[in-house]
Amino acid sequence: MIYLEVVLNTNGTSAAAASYNVTNIAVAGGLIAKVGNAVVANAVGVNYLAADQFTNTTGLTLTVTYTVVPVSVVGCLGNPLDVILSVDPEPVVDPALASKSICSRQITNITLNTNGISVAAANYNVSLVSQDAGLTGVPTVGAGLADNAILNDNFINVTSTPLKVVYQIIPVSAGNCLGDPFNITVTVNAEPVINPLLDNTVCSRDISGIILSTNGTSVAANSYRLVGVVVPGTITADGLNVAAGTTGNINLIRNDKYTNTTAVPVVVVYEIVGISPAPAMCEGLSEFINLTINPEPIMTPGVANLCSDVPSGIIVGPAGGSALITQFELKNIVKAPALVAGGSNAGLGLYAANLPGGQSDFLSNDTFTNTTIGPLIVTYTIVPIAGGCRGQDQTVVFTVDAAPAVDDNLNKTVCSDGTAGIVFATETSPLSVQLLHIM
Repeated sequence: MIYLEVVLNTNGTSAAAASYNVTNIAVAGGLIAKVGNAVVANAVGVNYLAADQFTNTTGLTLTVTYTVVPVSVVGCLGNPLDVILSVDPEPVVDPALASKSICSRQITNITLNTNGISVAAANYNVSLVSQDAGLTGVPTVGAGLADNAILNDNFINVTSTPLKVVYQIIPVSAGNCLGDPFNITVTVNAEPVINPLLDNTVCSRDISGIILSTNGTSVAANSYRLVGVVVPGTITADGLNVAAGTTGNINLIRNDKYTNTTAVPVVVVYEIVGISPAPAMCEGLSEFINLTINPEPIMTPGVANLCSDVPSGIIVGPAGGSALITQFELKNIVKAPALVAGGSNAGLGLYAANLPGGQSDFLSNDTFTNTTIGPLIVTYTIVPIAGGCRGQDQTVVFTVDAAPAVDDNLNKTVCSDGTAGIVFATETSPLSVQLLHIM
């Protein structure tokens, strides 16, 4: 809108004009006159045209021609004179810029522009109308700014709802004409914030058990994306673990497993982002989740080879480089049916590592009687345990060599002075090939 400020006057050498007659007003096409502008009239004052306003939103300078006749104090009319008002155009901001939706932390990517019809804007005056509470970020404001002034503005919204920032833009032409103020509303959709308390500790070969969630105050995550995972080279990832780049629900990494046969806990680090529901589908910042894998102990498989009725003397313990064993579970005993177990032999159950270095002698006093003609085998299945983490089943094989037994049919009856005729002999028993499971 252009303010004219036209003040009527004479040329300074003629008789003074007491008033003026405006006999014609010709407005060029494309100009819009303000309601209340001057109309054709007689006997008007010097400021009659001063407040006229016209809007020129074209790309060219347009004119208004007033035909004015001065009138002297005694009523004499002067010659008509055309007063030409040139109205320079004002720039008009592109109406398509009125609103924009972005995700939290994204730049607005707004380039200021005119509508393609008006005169171009040489620069812009930018001010802030409003910024919602909870929306973090500093909008760019100032006078005479370039068209990319707010292009890289970005805001952080970690609430549960979209928030807005409203800019007021006034375009300025090369002729320093100001356009009408224009508001641009940028809606910043919220980003999900992953719960920072998802770290977990599990045993070797156990699932991670991690169920993903947000922090309870941000927008909910509709899905999650595994950006990456760092697995130390000392442990082995299960072949069915989720691959980096995979998107899924809250159970995305819940069933991941790792095998740790070292002597110390090892940490796997997941990098995960939450994704808000459609249509926004905004990604939050990466959250790093630590999964500590406690080691599983490894027991050295053992063997013993002793005679019938002799205590086994078996000592069980960890293999070199294994985590220190704290308990042993005697899970199963398999023996040949012809073997007779000692009455105080170890039964199924848990036994403490009662010797230095994570060793135990709970099998050392086991005895078996073998009265067959050959060795028989006892196989123990044992699970080593370290700090609550169970290792793999291990076996200890105890070979029980046969002990001879005197034949109980050597008794004889003879006459007085007769020879005894007793010849020592042992009993013979066929070897059994069946196995007895002691449960």
